[in-house]
Amino acid sequence: MEIQKIHSALSAEIGSNKGKQAPAQAQSSVVTAAPKQATISKDWQLLEKSHDALQALDDVDTDKVNALRESLKSGAFKLDLEQIAEKMLNQHG
Repeated sequence: MEIQKIHSALSAEIGSNKGKQAPAQAQSSVVTAAPKQATISKDWQLLEKSHDALQALDDVDTDKVNALRESLKSGAFKLDLEQIAEKMLNQHG
């Protein structure tokens, strides 16, 4: 097949060029290090502050959960089952 022929030709060409490319690769492997940035952008500083503030927050609003528990225990929390069923039908058909 043609694919086999192309693959064979490419393999032969790559094999013949291996010895020629080694010195060029050795010369180009010397890379100078980029200078370190002395300042951090204002956007990054804002992101870091926001991240720290978010880490300090609770995952759950415990006051709201406790209030809901109390209303369930006392019977003050009322469910309108007809309204829930209507909303479910509107949402899901």
